[in-house]
Amino acid sequence: MELSYKGVALIPIITFLVDVLKSLGLKPRYAPFACLVLGILFGMLFLECKDIKENILQGILMGTSATGLYSNGRRASNTMKDMKNKRENKNK
Repeated sequence: MELSYKGVALIPIITFLVDVLKSLGLKPRYAPFACLVLGILFGMLFLECKDIKENILQGILMGTSATGLYSNGRRASNTMKDMKNKRENKNK
């Protein structure tokens, strides 16, 4: 089993949708669960495998990948903010 190009393309979409859900009031601690649910849902709807079990498994892979993408993006954003704040404090 390999993750198709459709599956890889859906990962940032899942991340974006979870971010939208968070802006609508989803608590951040539920974001990984939302990624997993959306991944399974997208796996069943958009991937073309012969077996539903394979679609669900690929959906789980997409959901967990989206969770990692989200957390790494957040970490990078926080690092950039910290660097900017240090630079501004150094110039004062």
